[in-house]
Amino acid sequence: MINLNKLEKMGTLAFKNALRLHLDSITMFKAKSYPSAFFLSVIALEELGKTFILEDMFWHSSVDSRMTKDEEEKFINFIYYHRTKQNWFVSEDFDHSKNKAQKMLIKNGKMEKLKQESIYVGLKQSHNKKVNLNSRINDPHKFNKNKAEKQITFINDFLLEFTLGILKKVYSSDLAGVEEYVDKRLFKKIESSWSIIGCKTKTKLKKINNA
Repeated sequence: MINLNKLEKMGTLAFKNALRLHLDSITMFKAKSYPSAFFLSVIALEELGKTFILEDMFWHSSVDSRMTKDEEEKFINFIYYHRTKQNWFVSEDFDHSKNKAQKMLIKNGKMEKLKQESIYVGLKQSHNKKVNLNSRINDPHKFNKNKAEKQITFINDFLLEFTLGILKKVYSSDLAGVEEYVDKRLFKKIESSWSIIGCKTKTKLKKINNA
């Protein structure tokens, strides 16, 4: 069975890694490397999903009765599946974002498809992974700037609301390391790194500030 301190540390490190990847995606966007910006932003999203998977497992293991060794191994395997991490990010228990369009990309599987198209040259595949030899070549160099901008804003909006929510005691994390890591300096860094904020997020941030 996994050591609970290790589980908590993994969740905290995943959160810190998500922030690193998010800031790297912004750097790539500013350098006009839009495919890499999108790719890194989706990986940041997946690391956030991983954080919440590990937080969920940590909370239940601390409060409820421990799972069996086999059950824990099956649960921890969720952090190795891309779409599982993406869907966990927008699960009801952890989602604070308001962007329905980006959420739908995750739920219908298109986020993973776009992630692959942003980084790999190739041909289209069907659902059974059969390659369509007559399809157009995917060229990551032509990846849409607008898609990268929307994806980065999606993550930045989430991080703004999540970190401010923790600072104002509106939200909380069951991972002590995450609670300790989130401070005013981190919030300001996220806020100053990306100028675009969704209208619904602006409204929510005002409500949190006035809480």
